Amino acid sequence: MMPRNAMKFTQAAIERAAKGVKRAGLDIRRVEVDQSGKIVIFTGADDASQPADDADAALEQWQAKNARST
Repeated sequence: MMPRNAMKFTQAAIERAAKGVKRAGLDIRRVEVDQSGKIVIFTGADDASQPADDADAALEQWQAKNARST
């Protein structure tokens, strides 16, 4: 059995970061924590009609062009 790795972040650290973002007047869209423990907070309106990046836009264009009618 492999030993569990110690957590590199805590819930309290995420809460502190989120509170700071909210105090700055920004809306939190999502929070990500990577394996190293780095906390990334994405802000702004969650506009589902807008692709997140160029790769998403390209995929949506390809899907619209190549979609099969059912």
